[in-house]
Amino acid sequence: MSDGVARPTSDLDRALERFQQTDLEWGGGLANHGPMAAEALCALGHPALIEGLVDVYAPRVPPRRSGERIPEDQREAALGDASRLPDWVATFEEELVRTSWRSLLEATLPRLLPGSFAGACHGLLRVAHAVRSVEAEDTPVRRRELALGLAYWAGRYQELPGVPGAARREGQGVRESFDALAPLPPPQPPSGLFFEAVRVLDDHADFARVVEGFDAAGGTALEIAGACAREGARLYLANP
Repeated sequence: MSDGVARPTSDLDRALERFQQTDLEWGGGLANHGPMAAEALCALGHPALIEGLVDVYAPRVPPRRSGERIPEDQREAALGDASRLPDWVATFEEELVRTSWRSLLEATLPRLLPGSFAGACHGLLRVAHAVRSVEAEDTPVRRRELALGLAYWAGRYQELPGVPGAARREGQGVRESFDALAPLPPPQPPSGLFFEAVRVLDDHADFARVVEGFDAAGGTALEIAGACAREGARLYLANP
């Protein structure tokens, strides 16, 4: 007998429903990659692999904790407060009841973008996967996934030193900016979490100087992101 509740019918939606019962992090600060990996498999045309992913990955992640909506006048102070991740989930879930997912993004992204390193960029990534999935098919579980992505971004909000282009130097594009950055020694004691390791940048004024000298030179956000990925990979291979 049906209980009248609509159940997910696609492999992706079933996986997202399962992963949404798990926490946003596990293992002491590792992002929950499950929903992002499931969406990637769907986008790459391998939905048959999603069930196996869920079976292997979901049991590693603890159950999601419940929270309470954060009043609007308290949200600024709660940015970057990982202890309030459950409250951020409740907040964005409630916002999606009041408005469309596109309107929520338009209202929220301008404030979150300066802190894009949230969760070693996994806040932004989870939102991006959620947006791609809901654009492909607008379902309740996919909209809820967007709320969880925004919650992770807000709860792990983290700004890096420097405001891009604040002291623009003509001709200092992506490659020139990367070349101007000197490799730094690893933090002591070593940290396995990226969002902890990058705090060493706070003590190096050269990083902020290079960031503020960046010249976008009319490049689109996607072009700049792609160039950063290529240059980052080049430097990573050159400095193992």
